[in-house]
Amino acid sequence: AAGAGTATVTANMIGQGTSAEIVTSPPDSLRFGEVKLGQSKDLNLTLSNTGNDTLRVSSVTVSNSAFAAPAASFPPLLPGASHQLSIRYIPRITRIDTGSVVISSNAANAPNLKLGLVGRGTEGPILEIRPTSLNFGNVRVDSVRVGVVRMRNAGGDTLKMTELRGLQPPFSVTPLTVPPLLAGDSTQVRVRFEPKVRGVFTDTLVVNSNGGTVELPVAGRGIRAELVITPEPLVFDTVAVGSSEELNLVITNPGDDTLKVTNIVSGTPSVFQPALIGLLVPPGGVQGVGVRFAPAVVGRVRSTLTLSTTVGLKTVQLVGIGRQPAVVEVRLVPVEFGNVAVGQKKAARVA
Repeated sequence: AAGAGTATVTANMIGQGTSAEIVTSPPDSLRFGEVKLGQSKDLNLTLSNTGNDTLRVSSVTVSNSAFAAPAASFPPLLPGASHQLSIRYIPRITRIDTGSVVISSNAANAPNLKLGLVGRGTEGPILEIRPTSLNFGNVRVDSVRVGVVRMRNAGGDTLKMTELRGLQPPFSVTPLTVPPLLAGDSTQVRVRFEPKVRGVFTDTLVVNSNGGTVELPVAGRGIRAELVITPEPLVFDTVAVGSSEELNLVITNPGDDTLKVTNIVSGTPSVFQPALIGLLVPPGGVQGVGVRFAPAVVGRVRSTLTLSTTVGLKTVQLVGIGRQPAVVEVRLVPVEFGNVAVGQKKAARVA
């Protein structure tokens, strides 16, 4: 019998390896364009798995703090699946910011996929107001004082004032509408203080704009002199015709502004004669005005005294009585001395 032999069998085996592959849209970078300071902008990056194995992203990191990626875990992507990744840009200063985002995964084609990031921070409109407050100080009642407020666009975009509000009488502002201001431009408004009564007044001008809301405190004090005259009426004692008597009118100013007495006019200047002098009476002050009564006839005499002052005209009643002057009768009586030697003297009684 023939000996047993060894047979060799050759088999052809065909197999396919598996791997995940990652592609992005956009493929190379995210461009945020211009973003105003204080605002943010999000852009989506689409990740797709073009391989035949599950794509697992282990980390997403960015290289510039002006950009941010979500901290949440990234879900596994089956072959053919996609997922959107949001990247946020938050500019902090006016400049061009550049950076990158690195996506680490099990992708065979790009285990550390890197894409560029670029954005530009720009200033929006910024409302700047000078002065930051208005104090009108003391203003006389029924007078007007005007303050100028300068509004400037300190930002990099057009400033639009949407509303000027808040002021009530005795304050007001003009104009009530302000045209748009380009970057660096300025304009003015006028704030008016017109007190009608005494007292301290405060208010706030509120300016609303697309560059922020600014509040401008305003304050002012209305002042006015006050006139009090005593006694009233001014009554004189009985005065003999041909004689005179002087009394004082007391002028008091209980107000908070200086009182000016510019003129004093008597209704009968030949009988009642005021001291024709200008007077300044400070707040809380007292001044006296002399008035002389010189009757020309017997009987009761009435008249008026009109004072012209910074708070208007004031009329005071005057009353006096003229009486008959006393009469002294002198009679001549002859006195007999008789004979008196030269160089001698002699006294005689007058009856």
